[in-house]
Amino acid sequence: MAVKITQPARNLREELNELRTPTGIAGEAMLRADTPQEQFNLIGAGRKNLIINGDFQVNQWGRISGTPISITTYGVAGYYIDRWIGYASGITANIQSSTNTVNGKNVNTVKVTATNSTSGEMFFQQRVESQSWFEGQVVTASVWVKSNNNTVGIRTNDGTTWGPYPAVRGTAVHSGSGEWELLTHTFTLGVQAASPTIQILATGVTSGDYYEVSMLQLELGKVATPFEHRSYGEELALCQRYYERISGTSEYFTGHGYNLEIYFTWPFAVPKRSASGQTVTYSGANAAVMFTCYGNTGTSGAIDGLLTGSPFTGSNSATGLTFYLKTTASTYTPYGTSVMARLDAPYYISVESEL
Repeated sequence: MAVKITQPARNLREELNELRTPTGIAGEAMLRADTPQEQFNLIGAGRKNLIINGDFQVNQWGRISGTPISITTYGVAGYYIDRWIGYASGITANIQSSTNTVNGKNVNTVKVTATNSTSGEMFFQQRVESQSWFEGQVVTASVWVKSNNNTVGIRTNDGTTWGPYPAVRGTAVHSGSGEWELLTHTFTLGVQAASPTIQILATGVTSGDYYEVSMLQLELGKVATPFEHRSYGEELALCQRYYERISGTSEYFTGHGYNLEIYFTWPFAVPKRSASGQTVTYSGANAAVMFTCYGNTGTSGAIDGLLTGSPFTGSNSATGLTFYLKTTASTYTPYGTSVMARLDAPYYISVESEL
């Protein structure tokens, strides 16, 4: 016996639309991406931030703290915290660090403030080591900024020329509201004739004008994604490619004697960007005070009292610092002699290989 079953008519198109999951802004961006690489960049797979120390975790330079200090003038720009240069033009300004809540996160910040009424400019920037694969790539710079000046914005150098300032009105320039705002700027990298540069710039500033920054990022793609927080150890290793401070400790290292000099090679924690052009600075001028040394003098094991003058730098490599200490005693015959030495606190040796 045949059974006949009937049911109301159904609009399949409407039912399919009801089942469709909302994609949201991020989903729409994924669907609009032209290539798998763009999708890769959107989800932030792998390491994405080309900026080093964008959240100011590492401070080997030790030049800034919660106490404001004066920054240098244009033409003699200096590093104040690892990888970051600060300077002023036409005005005086100071710089300091702090910890604040930005976009719901407890992060380190750097603040630059004008200290006189002459109209001028304030800069804070990082040079990114150029790579051949950068050329022709679309990148996006982003930074959280708090300011009372509505000229503060992102200015970029693509590796060839400086872009116009302000680069783009709107999201690339702060409103001057005194609140935290996310500034972004998308541009294309040119021929890598020099290092691409990301600069936070304020123009026409007067006394009391300031900007405070945190979470600076430069990434491939057309969209600014959330800031990439790396561990302190990883960030420190990235910074030490350009600058390393060897601090006095209780640890001894071995050198050897030649004539009336003692030679040491101190391996770097991280290979430096360049084997040549390194700037080596010793925090003290008296080697006998900076170092504790033991070796064969014929009369005593301690030889730091025989040292004279400051240490002298020899021929460095990308992997280690070579320096020597001079002695004055004619009784010291260190040919081939093994010498143990310690750099005493609070002294340090700094090695700079910046761009």
